[in-house]
Amino acid sequence: MMNNQIIARRYAKGLTLSLSRENLGLVEGQLKILVDLLMDDSLAFARLFEDPNFSLAERRDIINKTADKFNLNENLHKFLLLLVKKGRISLLPHIYEALTHMIDAEQGRLQVTILSATPVAESEIHEITQSLLQVSDKKEVRAKNLIDKNLLGGMRVEVDGAVFDATLKAKLSALKSKLLHEIGQ
Repeated sequence: MMNNQIIARRYAKGLTLSLSRENLGLVEGQLKILVDLLMDDSLAFARLFEDPNFSLAERRDIINKTADKFNLNENLHKFLLLLVKKGRISLLPHIYEALTHMIDAEQGRLQVTILSATPVAESEIHEITQSLLQVSDKKEVRAKNLIDKNLLGGMRVEVDGAVFDATLKAKLSALKSKLLHEIGQ
């Protein structure tokens, strides 16, 4: 798995070097669409690249048709053809992740994931992003709210490897630890 991430970073770096600054955001968005297509189990798109019954020519044809349908950036189109030729198209989700991290670093963006049992109000998301902007050196904070039905309440905010856990489960766990500590004394 780690090897795939290293390879993906190299491919992502190559892709970014082939793009102008103006096209980075466009290609990032187009790559996201393709990753979503690959990851959607209800579609047979991923199977086309995994099934050995499909020839290299058929796979290239699929990429060409996809590029036409989604009006893909020319460099991204060529990049996808290279991945197909090298048998690396399955790395596309890892490549997208690596590319996003590179663009985030270059453009001063911070990605934030907010886990909650129910959708978080836009005003709360705005407060969180504004607070993070004030304490970080980032120019932009992008937050996404993911629903986790296993959480009883509260929220868990993940930022750049750090976790701020204000879930009910975390609070109950802290209370339990405190009570056990007090009983032990």
